[in-house]
Amino acid sequence: MELNIMVIGSGGREHALVWKLAQSPLAEKIYAVPGNPGIAELATCVENINVKDHAAVIDFAQRNEIGLVVIGPEGTGRRAFAGTPVRRLPPLNSRARKYLPSS
Repeated sequence: MELNIMVIGSGGREHALVWKLAQSPLAEKIYAVPGNPGIAELATCVENINVKDHAAVIDFAQRNEIGLVVIGPEGTGRRAFAGTPVRRLPPLNSRARKYLPSS
């Protein structure tokens, strides 16, 4: 079972996250919003979405059947989603739920 993954952010830590995620056999396609030139070697960078525009990020995730969203710890991702209720993010699809513990 493979997942489309979206990493939000553009720093070195996000690059490390993408690098490690790319090694997983579960990763079908990885998108980085907005990403950087180093990340572009491993993932598709989506520079035309402002990470502060939550509706645009959610729309992209839904259109691309994103099964996992990783919000990077560095400035871009962390500041854009600080305080955002989890319920505003698209629900995980059934494929992703198989791999995550129940809450």
